[in-house]
Amino acid sequence: MRAGSPKSAAIYARISHDPSGERLGVRRQEADCLEEAKRRGWSVAQAYVDDDLSAFNPSKPRPEYQRLLTDIQLGSRDGVMIWRLDRLHRQPRELEEFIVLCDKHHVARATVTGDVDLATSQGRLLARTWGRLCCSRVRDQERAHDPRESGAGKAGDHAHAPAAVRIHRPRLSYQAW
Repeated sequence: MRAGSPKSAAIYARISHDPSGERLGVRRQEADCLEEAKRRGWSVAQAYVDDDLSAFNPSKPRPEYQRLLTDIQLGSRDGVMIWRLDRLHRQPRELEEFIVLCDKHHVARATVTGDVDLATSQGRLLARTWGRLCCSRVRDQERAHDPRESGAGKAGDHAHAPAAVRIHRPRLSYQAW
């Protein structure tokens, strides 16, 4: 294990929609996270998995995410590995609370995809921007499927709702800055 590497890290995996219940998506995330943790010299103590739960709706709790936060507060976890940032958060407020909590307890954070480093100001800026874009995208999708929002039935309306825009995230490394 490398000096300074987490000795009691967590893996967090989540997928919003798993109609089959086979947990294939979260299992792939967990396996990739374990591999990346090993590559970095992290010792993983626990995996926290919320399968078939959206992170967008704050009124629907994610039990494993809440347990992860509690364990960080108790000092039981010193690192968090996730597959990609949007697996952890879809609400800007949640992201901010997570950053503050991890900073307070000196918790390392990493992603398998290397999309963002929450320990740097540039990484936090990127995470905040993506979080807001994801929030906006989900709200736009909800409006597109809601006849009250899409104006369905009004003269001159198209028969279908506009297609959602897919956000492609660039893979950036710290050196890119």
